[in-house]
Amino acid sequence: MHIQLHVLKVTDPMKHINLVESTHAFFKSQNEVKGVLGCLEVLLVYNINQFKAATDDPAAYLSALEDLWGQLRAVPFAPLEHEEKFGVLKLLQLYADFNVEHDSKDACRKVLHEVLALANSMAPIPPQHVIAEVYKKLTALSEDPAEQLENITAVEKSLRQFQIDVDARIQNDQKSEILTKIAGDIADTLCNKAFVQAEQGLIDDAEKTLEETSALCETNSIQNSRINCLSQIARGILCLKKGNQDGAEDNFRKGVALAEAVNDDEVLKQVHELVNDAKAKGGIQVTTNTPVKEAAQVPKKAAAAVSTPKTYPGTAIRKKDAAGFDPSDHIPLLVFIAFLAIFFHLVSQ
Repeated sequence: MHIQLHVLKVTDPMKHINLVESTHAFFKSQNEVKGVLGCLEVLLVYNINQFKAATDDPAAYLSALEDLWGQLRAVPFAPLEHEEKFGVLKLLQLYADFNVEHDSKDACRKVLHEVLALANSMAPIPPQHVIAEVYKKLTALSEDPAEQLENITAVEKSLRQFQIDVDARIQNDQKSEILTKIAGDIADTLCNKAFVQAEQGLIDDAEKTLEETSALCETNSIQNSRINCLSQIARGILCLKKGNQDGAEDNFRKGVALAEAVNDDEVLKQVHELVNDAKAKGGIQVTTNTPVKEAAQVPKKAAAAVSTPKTYPGTAIRKKDAAGFDPSDHIPLLVFIAFLAIFFHLVSQ
């Protein structure tokens, strides 16, 4: 049956959902946890897609989803192998993302805290990269400024601990590449943190964080237009807090110019929103944005390979945004899960 499930997954399980359901029933009857989790992965994605496409009776699919989520949460977590634990954590994050669109932010937060509790329970070393990802989502959900700063600081803390774990425990050809990637994530987080601090008027803290961001980028040869853009906007906000409107305008112009160079309509839209919001709060007249020129055509294969773009701080999470929720983005491929499990097993030795 495991072979059958594997064959289904590498072909197109959505076309053979009845077979997946019968396979799921068999694994449940045998109390075969690994098989059950593999089937739940497929069934959850299928029912989410059906729920989103349903026009007559979506409640039936919602009921099925609640049952599947219940089965997932009922699986004993501690005895699972690393690969299986990562699978559970990813599926629960899918649940959280589903809740933000179809239920409420509070429901999403509840599940994310559940993910944090499970991740922190993983011995001997909790998967800090997973914990950081959850705190990023909590940061985006934060409506209270103090809570937002607390969560973004938790992201930084988790990433720094992950960096320490990798540096101390991994000895292979990929170590340098992995550490560089983590350094980039830390720099991106610091940039977000500086923005949040600037908005809250924590001038000294924000300036220190911006300096730290620049130093980290220089040390690790990080070239990131998003970091550069957001840093300029943060500096503009700091100028406003100091009463320097000319300096603010100059930094905002530089930030928008950097965003325009990326040639991404969504990025430019978010940057304009941030700049206009900062100007409005600082008492500067907000000008109407010029129309965004059409982005250059990208070959379909290349476009498909690009990961979901990171949102900028201050960008509201919308409860129902059909374009922003694709369940397939949240379900890791078996090979990717296996890689994470093996990699983290090495880290935790």
